[in-house]
Amino acid sequence: MTTLMFQVLGLDSTASQNDMNGAYKQLATQWHLDRAKDPTPNWIAEAEFIEIKTAYSTLSAIKQYRSEEKKEGWP
Repeated sequence: MTTLMFQVLGLDSTASQNDMNGAYKQLATQWHLDRAKDPTPNWIAEAEFIEIKTAYSTLSAIKQYRSEEKKEGWP
């Protein structure tokens, strides 16, 4: 499932947090309803934006959880 989320952001599974931040900002700007320059219908742009936002927030939470595990000494 996480592989699909990386694909939504156009990244591979070894991407760093900085890579994810950059990809998210670029895609969010591209698909945000107020900033989209493409004549895409609003419902398509909204669906894309929600998918991008969900993928980013989920992957960020997973990366944060893993870094906390390492700090705590979990395997």
